[in-house]
Amino acid sequence: MFFRNIAAAASVLLMFIINPNVARAERIDEGWQTIQGTRVYSKVYHERGYATFENACGKVQLTQRQLQGGAIPSRIIPCNKTSNQTTNVPVPQSSGQYWGALAAGISEGFLQASRVSVGSAINYKSKAKAERDALRSCQKNGVTCKVVSTFNKGCGYITTSQDGSDNVAWGSGPTAQSAYNNCYSRVKGGNCDPQTIGGCVQ
Repeated sequence: MFFRNIAAAASVLLMFIINPNVARAERIDEGWQTIQGTRVYSKVYHERGYATFENACGKVQLTQRQLQGGAIPSRIIPCNKTSNQTTNVPVPQSSGQYWGALAAGISEGFLQASRVSVGSAINYKSKAKAERDALRSCQKNGVTCKVVSTFNKGCGYITTSQDGSDNVAWGSGPTAQSAYNNCYSRVKGGNCDPQTIGGCVQ
């Protein structure tokens, strides 16, 4: 049950390196659930150690400790209001004159551990050059890579599983969070790097 997963969320502190080509992401579980007969939209921020609950009656934030103690967002439960509000994620406008590319590869290990590598190239005047440099960046780790995404509008991000995971994986998406989520859905028995690479084209 989703609400029980909220109470089990662990608080992990993360540090991020500031880099123009690195975007932050984290593990977030979100979705609709019914609490005591009231529909609420919940978002669990695992690394931050809290969850938010929202509906037409407002928004409530509860810490991991409060949730483990059995707390619920009682300020917005019950709620007799209805809302047609949807969540929109703004996408930067692009001229379409510049290209971005993402590359990824996995080297399956036989006598040694498998390795994963990714690369990105953003704001190139030609698609071919963006693909070439994304591949070059990815293959620096000695892994055979292929281009997995090209775009001349919007954004593209990519990340990999972290060391210590049971298997290696990568994930990409139009936002840092979607790239992380995509990677996390593929890796088992581990986690993904919240420091994604990539960016938005002009």
